Amino acid sequence: MVHSDFLRTTQTAARVAVKFGLVPSVDTRLRERNFGDLEGQGDEHYPSVWALDAEDAEHRHYQVEAVSAVASRMRAVIEEWEQQVSGETIMLVSHGDPLQILLTALVNKPLTQHREQQALLPASITLVGD
Repeated sequence: MVHSDFLRTTQTAARVAVKFGLVPSVDTRLRERNFGDLEGQGDEHYPSVWALDAEDAEHRHYQVEAVSAVASRMRAVIEEWEQQVSGETIMLVSHGDPLQILLTALVNKPLTQHREQQALLPASITLVGD
């Protein structure tokens, strides 16, 4: 189990770890997307960023982290863990936007479509792969 170092993911990972006897590992690359100038200003600003995402996965309007950069760091986590624990299940505990971007990348859809899939719910489980 690998989780973001943010409080809510650390708390979720700790509960799951106790239940299943797992040892959680922290990876800062699983952090929430950096929303730049909009960081901490409220959820009402997200739709304007997502509209820009739908046009360009490389945009950095408002100094937000580009969708492509989020996809790269999230994929890197999976690739590294797959090399370390070949044949085992990897559990990621992260955040909505990065996970939706990752899921879009894993099915080889254009990253500009990351908001077109069903939104992930807090503490939900999404199975990927075999």
